[in-house]
Amino acid sequence: MSSGPAAWPVWLVAWFAGWRRDGADGATSGALSCARAPAALVSADLGQKIGVPQENTDQAGAATFVSCMYNEGAQGQVIIVLRDHQDATTFEKWVKIYKSQGLPVKVLRNFEDEAFSFVLPALDTASVLARKGDLVVEVDAEASLNQVKTLETHIFNG
Repeated sequence: MSSGPAAWPVWLVAWFAGWRRDGADGATSGALSCARAPAALVSADLGQKIGVPQENTDQAGAATFVSCMYNEGAQGQVIIVLRDHQDATTFEKWVKIYKSQGLPVKVLRNFEDEAFSFVLPALDTASVLARKGDLVVEVDAEASLNQVKTLETHIFNG
């Protein structure tokens, strides 16, 4: 099993590379932050021991994007991305972007307002993007699909 940033797909690493770093302590001003997914919650839901996340933020118009990159546990790195001001049209654009990268996108019916997943077998990585209201949560982790969905439910309802 591969782990760490070098093992993640190039498109995912490049996507995060341009984000500015807000602070070494993982704190960000504003309502959207990694505090929605504290390390204890992530560890419990994914069955992995991880540490405090490195938090990065970016703005795109009214939308805020927050990435939470948790240090490597026994099963590799966990990345959680939070995006606000996202509607069904915007979410469909995310689906198209991931499909255009050749990822095996699967729609998840009856999970939040809408959701899709893909699994990267070579990396033992499950990824789920789900939208509830105007918030999109993406979790990329070396965990089962059910573990990732449980974590997302807790993040949305937390």
